[in-house]
Amino acid sequence: MRKKRESDPVVLFSRNFILVSLVFIFALVFMGGVFLGCQEKSVSTKDDIKTEDSMAFESKDDNALVVLGWSYRSQGKTFLAEKAFRKAIDINSNNDRAYLGLGWIYRDKDESLLAEGAFNKAITLNPKNDKAYNGLGWVYRDMKKSSLSLTQFEKAASINPKNEWSYVGMGLCYRDKGDKGKFKEYFNKTLEINPKNSYVLKELRK
Repeated sequence: MRKKRESDPVVLFSRNFILVSLVFIFALVFMGGVFLGCQEKSVSTKDDIKTEDSMAFESKDDNALVVLGWSYRSQGKTFLAEKAFRKAIDINSNNDRAYLGLGWIYRDKDESLLAEGAFNKAITLNPKNDKAYNGLGWVYRDMKKSSLSLTQFEKAASINPKNEWSYVGMGLCYRDKGDKGKFKEYFNKTLEINPKNSYVLKELRK
């Protein structure tokens, strides 16, 4: 009689139903724990980043903030980069490198007039800042002011003959004018300084 009862379909169904239910409940509890753990980890990671940024901006060293600004820009964190450069200027309004960084941030944001002003400020503070002349050259090229652009790149190269991007800029200005000979001349000059300049190598293959 006992064996018959154990083989009863109703009894078997009840047992299986209870077993499946227990497994399902256990799975829900487990997955819920994993989900909450992931959420907690995600929140703590964001908090860590915010804390790290906050601590970085507590620096009173304007040059350290300029370095921080370039680091943020390389990571695509434009807002934080601009904040770092501005904080550096607040600490030392004569830091030409901070204005240089700010100029590139404005160019990244397609704010040409503000970029022009920042680069010019950097040059006023340090007339030997070849990178600021370069920046100004790129801004004038954005504005379709080819002659002004070429002048800035030439000034950058005269200050620092090893500034490879000044020759890139000059080459592009001559290409804009239809002078392919000068274009290749300056691009090849770039390769004399840096044979691995991928942009120049790519453009010369066209």
